[in-house]
Amino acid sequence: MNTAFIQYLAALLLFATNGIVASQIDLASYEIVLTRTWLAFLVLLAACLVTREKAEFFRYKKDTAMLLLCGVTMGIGWSLLYEAYVYVGVSIATLLIYIGPMIVLATGPFLFGEKWTRPLVVSVIMVVCGMLCLNDITAGGVLHPWGLFCGALSAVTYASKIILGKKAMHLPKLSATLLTLMGACAVVTAFVLVKQGALPTISEDDYLPIFILGAVNTGLGYCLYFPAIRCLPVRTVSVCGYIEAIAAVVFSMLLLGESLSLVQLIGGALILGGSVYCEYRARHGQGA
Repeated sequence: MNTAFIQYLAALLLFATNGIVASQIDLASYEIVLTRTWLAFLVLLAACLVTREKAEFFRYKKDTAMLLLCGVTMGIGWSLLYEAYVYVGVSIATLLIYIGPMIVLATGPFLFGEKWTRPLVVSVIMVVCGMLCLNDITAGGVLHPWGLFCGALSAVTYASKIILGKKAMHLPKLSATLLTLMGACAVVTAFVLVKQGALPTISEDDYLPIFILGAVNTGLGYCLYFPAIRCLPVRTVSVCGYIEAIAAVVFSMLLLGESLSLVQLIGGALILGGSVYCEYRARHGQGA
């Protein structure tokens, strides 16, 4: 349990640096998604061949299908999120996609047999209020219907990624992550080809940040992420998943010189406090 939780936090912290690394790449956002996904897939494919990991795709056909579907939903979610960025802005799009963990929590009693408790409800309220503050929703934005639709649907795909990832329990971690990225590659490639009719041209200056984003943040990140969420309760995956949002803001402040308002600082404190409170009460048997 503790090892899985550490792996999960490590994955979230890696994901939180995505924006910083991506800011060093001179490509459109959806082109960055394409390159990171394909590079992560190729690196994991090489790792599977070198380690000779026994995949057993045909033995666990149900898991194989679920992980491929998980990758498809992940690729659709990334594409929809970047569409939402264009039409409603980063703040509103981020708020919309982070409805996803709440969907997972809501379905927890039906899919995983995990009940809502009073501490969990308090934690969720703290985290949701924190996200509203962190994204400074008072700054406003254009509530374009298509952007809102894309953002809301990306939340559904976010939830689907967690649910499908938790349900597939038998395949080894490299093979499981490889299957997921295979499904994502198919979707994002199709999206880019429809969007601009051709694959992107990459300059030499972009090689290093693309490698970091693809091989480390995406490849290694999801090798930590999917095995971890298999072992962790839904409440932990959902509530503590918001740490990624606050870490992304903190890293941007430290490494890119971005500033935080008082409202955003309060939001960060609420998210962190809600996550810690949820885990503390659960681990000390106070979940009633």
